[in-house]
Parts: sequence; structure tokens; C-alpha cells
Amino acid sequence: MYISKRDKIIALVEQWRESGLTRRAFSVQHGICERTFYSWCGKDFTEAAKSSGEPEFIELASEPTVSEKSACPLIEIELPGGLRIKIY
Repeated sequence: MYISKRDKIIALVEQWRESGLTRRAFSVQHGICERTFYSWCGKDFTEAAKSSGEPEFIELASEPTVSEKSACPLIEIELPGGLRIKIY
């Protein structure tokens, strides 16, 4: 049975979380570069992150309210193609 590198990393991070050891102690004990292990621990290995890699969007509001339409946006992002995202 083939185990991917990703699955090995996930297993090691889970092992570390259950071990009670510091990241440093765990990485030394397993012969992993400390810096590498720190980066693995910071990655998001949730199911959403394992999926196709396509971004997922959620709808924040169906329609801006009257007060939002008249207020100045705090952030405005213009994307290629002219699409604008305004955050009030």
C-alpha cells in the first residue's frame, strides 16, 4: 500500500499533538529538521484543504443595505476584468 508524503506528514503532526512533546523535542526525536517540522505544524490539513485546491466562496450578504450603499467602502478590490469587491 502506497502512503503519500502528505499522509506521512499529517500522521507525524497528529502524533506530535498527542505526544505532549514540544515541536523541537519531537522533531529531534524523529530526525526531522526543526524548521521543516514547524512549517508542517502550521499548515492546514483539513478536508477542505485536501480537496481539489479550488477556492471556495461563501455568500456574506445577499444585497447591501441602503446605509451600506451610501457609505464609503473600507476596502475596495478591483480584479482583472473589472470585477470590484467592496467591503463596508
